[in-house]
Amino acid sequence: MLKYPFTSKYKYFEYNDLEKEPYVHDYRLKTCKQYMKPNFSNEPYCYEADLMFVKNTIYFVLINVNTRYLIVEQIKDRRLSTLSYTLANILVKYDIEIKTIKCDGERGFIKLANDIIELTLNDDSILYVPNLHERVKESSIRSKDKVLDKIINQHDTKLLKQIINDIDFDSVNEWRIYKIKFVINSSKFALAHKTIDSVIRTLRNAFGLNETKLANIEYMRQMVNYYNKTPHKSLRLRNYNYDFDDTDESEVILNKNKYIYYSPKQFQNDIDLEWKYIRLMRSKLQEIKNKQKLKGLLSYKKGNILLVHTDFAKTKQKFAKRRRVFNEIAQFLTYINGNCVCKLLRYNMKPIEIPIAFTKKVADNYDELDKDIKLYFDI
Repeated sequence: MLKYPFTSKYKYFEYNDLEKEPYVHDYRLKTCKQYMKPNFSNEPYCYEADLMFVKNTIYFVLINVNTRYLIVEQIKDRRLSTLSYTLANILVKYDIEIKTIKCDGERGFIKLANDIIELTLNDDSILYVPNLHERVKESSIRSKDKVLDKIINQHDTKLLKQIINDIDFDSVNEWRIYKIKFVINSSKFALAHKTIDSVIRTLRNAFGLNETKLANIEYMRQMVNYYNKTPHKSLRLRNYNYDFDDTDESEVILNKNKYIYYSPKQFQNDIDLEWKYIRLMRSKLQEIKNKQKLKGLLSYKKGNILLVHTDFAKTKQKFAKRRRVFNEIAQFLTYINGNCVCKLLRYNMKPIEIPIAFTKKVADNYDELDKDIKLYFDI
């Protein structure tokens, strides 16, 4: 027989000896926002990358984590050679430097590291030659893995000339592997790529329900241009010229706004602005770490039982109804990448990464777990 389910109305009964359903306090995500770490890079030239699929069109989407500068290029497929050529063209076309790319487990992205050669010519111009791995693979040279290792790690020019035979090396002053550090995080729960996910949602929402326009590269270029020239709420810096005196209205006011809002294009073209933003985010990160420490979020030990929030939007359970905000019970294992690695007790699945802000300790171990929590989650 079903027990009384409404905890908030229970006190209105004259006889409150009714048996109740197990109750777990509902923690709201809104209160967790103060413990969420800002998404930024400690160093410039860090980007997030992903692929966007619209009808028969594939877009290569790249966004600078700090400046929010957006680049979208249409590609014909997602093979390594296509991604390599596209990335090399982006380096030339937009005249940007890329040191780090954050991405998910897309196979083409993983293999993209060390795939571009940077040639410095005698006139000091730079030429990017992509698709190194495919060129070695398609060549007639034996021991292809050893050849790749010698070119990448031992800087073997003779082997490189045999692989890249369509370039006159007499005009080359020096060459190097264009090394890009790839940070791969395929966790569906860690919010590791929330900047790129957010901008893709923004692009889709901007076009509304018209997927025909969304799949048109000319319209997409216009939209990206609008995006890069629009001041962003996240790109704000304090206005140190702010001066307002209520006692003397005749005094010249330098600027009425406490903050100046910049566009991604302004940030992208001024490295000093980006460094100001980085210093601001470092300070904010330290404040949030102190809050997490005071809340006890950084003192979990292996075996602790946590209430956690898991977003199943990127999993097969994406259509399941979200009845609670903190909707799962998990066992804490360790900290990694600023997240908690937990094992969900209700599912037989591999440990997952969850943002620290979306966790709350409820017991030191399973034996000390409250009976209502065990009944509620059926564990």
